Amino acid sequence: MKIYLTSLLYLSFIYALSAQEFKSNHKKSLILNAGIAYFPDVFEQKNNNVLEIGYKHILSNDFAYEVFINRSYTNNTKSFFNSNTQVLEYLNRNESPLFFNWEKLETYAAGIKGHFYVVNTPKTEFSIYLGFGVYSSNAKVQTFDSLGFNLETGEITRVDTALKKDSINRPFTTPGFSFRYWLWEKIAIGINAFAFFEIHNKKVFTQPIQANFYSLVFNLNYKL
Repeated sequence: MKIYLTSLLYLSFIYALSAQEFKSNHKKSLILNAGIAYFPDVFEQKNNNVLEIGYKHILSNDFAYEVFINRSYTNNTKSFFNSNTQVLEYLNRNESPLFFNWEKLETYAAGIKGHFYVVNTPKTEFSIYLGFGVYSSNAKVQTFDSLGFNLETGEITRVDTALKKDSINRPFTTPGFSFRYWLWEKIAIGINAFAFFEIHNKKVFTQPIQANFYSLVFNLNYKL
């Protein structure tokens, strides 16, 4: 009987201590995420980045929600695209592939995430999350209508360029995981890995350029 009473008192003490720790935990915080992205529908990965700002509120030891906005960006377009002479020089000098596309994609998104905690202590947090929202993206593709060749030398002698633009407003989903470690009472650092998927998966132009991307970002957190 004494063993049971002792065990009960011990468990009660551990529970009270854990509850007190959670009460002093970092329930509300502002988050700044910045990192790189990979866009699977873009031919050449250049100038890829993601910037995100979020407000996170821990509701229990197991769950939190986060409201966020972000911007993703990739751009491998050429500034000399409007000059046929320079385009020809570039294609012949760089031995570029016959069917080239130079692309720019800029996306703005806003949504909410639900975090499910695997670890949640006053110092360390690790969560798996799923988010939803709406996004708006602007795409630009620099490509060509036709090319002319010198059959003897293989040199490109003529190029007729074409510029295509499109905009999309669609819902999205974003699964991922998040880790953060509190260095001081109000400051934490961490890392997120996540994906961004269009729900309707609309194709832009004849060559699909979608807002889908995978990202790894570092984050800075400030306790409110």
